[in-house]
Amino acid sequence: MKIEQNKVGMINYSLTDSEGNLIDSSNGQALAYLHGHSNLIPGLEKELEGKGTGDKFNANIPASEAYGEVEPNLIQEAFRKACSKVSIIWKSACVSKPNRNKAFTRLKSPTFKTKRSP
Repeated sequence: MKIEQNKVGMINYSLTDSEGNLIDSSNGQALAYLHGHSNLIPGLEKELEGKGTGDKFNANIPASEAYGEVEPNLIQEAFRKACSKVSIIWKSACVSKPNRNKAFTRLKSPTFKTKRSP
């Protein structure tokens, strides 16, 4: 069966940055999603369109087809202690603790640059 609009797809994935460092992975547990309903970033849905069971591929998805271009006017510097109530400081971004649905809330905008307090 091919992936197409209104079909449930299941994918295993590994997400790496431009240097090849692993950022995220499905860890062998397939991620189910409804294709064509913005459940994945647009560039990934576009790459998955027409793929079938067992297909393997690499995709380079530009920021414009993922979470958007960096908006420098939305970057805000903050002291590390401003992130004290969050569980992860990753790549200088604060990410909140999981909510009741075990999902993380990402602080997409503004992005925090952390620095040590005086």
